Parts: sequence; structure tokens; C-alpha cells
Amino acid sequence: MVLVIFELPKHAMLLRRMGPVHMSDDETDGDEVKHQAKYRIVISEWQSEALRNFLWTLDRLWREHWAKPTHQWRTPGNMPRLRRLRPDSKTKPGEAPPGLWRNCYDIEWLKTLKPFEREQLDVLDADYDFSIPKPILVALAEAERRSAEQKAAARQKQGTTGGTSSGQ
Repeated sequence: MVLVIFELPKHAMLLRRMGPVHMSDDETDGDEVKHQAKYRIVISEWQSEALRNFLWTLDRLWREHWAKPTHQWRTPGNMPRLRRLRPDSKTKPGEAPPGLWRNCYDIEWLKTLKPFEREQLDVLDADYDFSIPKPILVALAEAERRSAEQKAAARQKQGTTGGTSSGQ
């Protein structure tokens, strides 16, 4: 969906080769859910940093679009998960899909594979172009900046009116 909305068809083949099981996992940040649950990203060891950053950017694009869709009503249903990488985020082996470009896999992880495992992985001997057009990234950064400012203003307003006595 995000590829269609942001007109990024060149990335469709990569995502078709990766199923949901191949994406980074997540876990809740606690037992108590107040408003939107927050999720801690669980890193898959096989993924390269470039692939992870690309997938996380697609997550951010989808969250922004979901919150403020252009020329349409918001998609019904639950809001997208708020996923964050934290210092205490876990790393797990994950399940690597075969047939991806070499820069999709973590180099150190590839070195740990036995020769037959690497052969079964059928790594493409080329680098994938993870690029997203600059205007999309600039718009995303601007939307995230505005959102952060709005949240900070709301917290500040809540702090000044948040149940303190006026001294009467």
C-alpha cells in the first residue's frame, strides 16, 4: 500500500521477495496499554543496516500517511504500530528470505553461514538501490518535525494546566 501511495513501484519486487516473517519483529513496551501501544523493534540478525533503515522509513511513511492522508478519508481500523528502536531492543536470528541482493544481508551474518546455507540463500550478486526520492523524504521529515512540535506544545500546555492548585 505504501509503495502505491508514494509511487515507489521500483521497490515492489523487494517486498514481494520478503514476506511479513522476514521483516523486523516487535514486542510491546510494557503490559499496560494506555493510548497507542508502543513497540520495541526486534532486529533480525540477517538484515543489513541499509535494509533495516529502508524498511523503517517505509514504516514512517505509512504512519504519516495514515495519520494525515492526502485527498481522502483516513483508513478505518487500528492505527499503525508505533515502533521504536531502543538501546534495550533485542536481536534475533530471524528467517532470511532467499534471492535478495547482497546488500540486503548483513555481511557479518553471511560469514557465519556454512557454504551450503549460503548457496541455498541464492544471494544476487548486485546491490539493491534503496533510494526514496528526496522530495518524499523532505516531506516526511517536515511532517515529523511538525508532529513533534505539536506533541511538545501539548505536553507543555498539559504541564501548565495539569491539575496544579492556583493557591486559593
